[in-house]
Amino acid sequence: MEKSVIKERNCNIDLLRIFSAFAIVVLHVSSKSLFGVELLSHKWIAFVLYDLAVRWAVPVFVMISGIFFLDADKEIPLKKLYSKNILRLVAAYIFWSLIYAVEHCFMKNYGTKDFLLDFVNGEDFLWFLIMMAALYIYTPLLRKITENRKTEKYFLIVFGFFFCVLPTILSFISPQMFDKINALFLERTQLSLFCGIVGIYYSFYYVLGHFLHNTEFTVMQRILIYLLGVIVFAVSMIATCRLSQELNKIATHFFRFLSLTVAIESVAVFVLFDNIKIKPGNKSKKLIGILSKCSFGVYLAHLLILDIFYYFGCKTTSFNSFISVPVISLAVFAAAFVISYILNKLPFINKYIV
Repeated sequence: MEKSVIKERNCNIDLLRIFSAFAIVVLHVSSKSLFGVELLSHKWIAFVLYDLAVRWAVPVFVMISGIFFLDADKEIPLKKLYSKNILRLVAAYIFWSLIYAVEHCFMKNYGTKDFLLDFVNGEDFLWFLIMMAALYIYTPLLRKITENRKTEKYFLIVFGFFFCVLPTILSFISPQMFDKINALFLERTQLSLFCGIVGIYYSFYYVLGHFLHNTEFTVMQRILIYLLGVIVFAVSMIATCRLSQELNKIATHFFRFLSLTVAIESVAVFVLFDNIKIKPGNKSKKLIGILSKCSFGVYLAHLLILDIFYYFGCKTTSFNSFISVPVISLAVFAAAFVISYILNKLPFINKYIV
């Protein structure tokens, strides 16, 4: 059932944005030492557990954007789309690529050639900015699709099958074929990124966010969605451990953002936050608004903070990893928030860098 779009600021979505930003911090903190510990050790299990638990964060960020940019009642002129939204992503990519390239020069003793390569290629996680820029470019076309409910459903079925279901099946029945396809097109290869191809894949989540936000679910439907999300996570964790043991290396079948399992978990988390009944007071609303506004800056700055932590010996392997991951994640999130908050207070910079 379709529901009417709420025009006033939605605290639920703000909370989802904040929680997603923190989940991305947890994702990178847990994966930082994942490949450097013994397979199936306690540390390895902790890292995999936390990693799989927050894989939904990136898809949900894309889904949140879909709510606003695909809203038929909100006009988005091409001039504004390019001069404000896309330009901001490009400027942020250039600025933070420079910041991380300089950081690598100090911490990893990079030379001039490595510095230039780092600057051009960008830190690995900055692929998200390029992907979102591509999605914004496709937005006028996707808005035509989301204008009609039936066309939107058809789009989700087709794109969901070819970009989530089929690749997931291939990863199990024909790993060699899947690896070849993945190496050329899927996820975030340089070819996919700079040709805008990756934006096409993630348009599935972009449209899905708009669709789910404008759908009224019954209580029973929501419970079933949440239950399915929990079951899928548990299956992903158990299957990853068993497959990794068989392969004698980490099995990444359930780590892909475009995998069917991550898609299901993303839907569960999105629907949960989108339907929570909350009535925060004025002070709480203000705090939620500030945290939400700073979430993009947190995403951009958090790996810099994490690298500094590791440089000074504060690692997830330093003490019990089941405890170290959430503790370090909270510390990194807090530090990144402070940086984002300060940058958001600076004229000009707050419009283009964070």
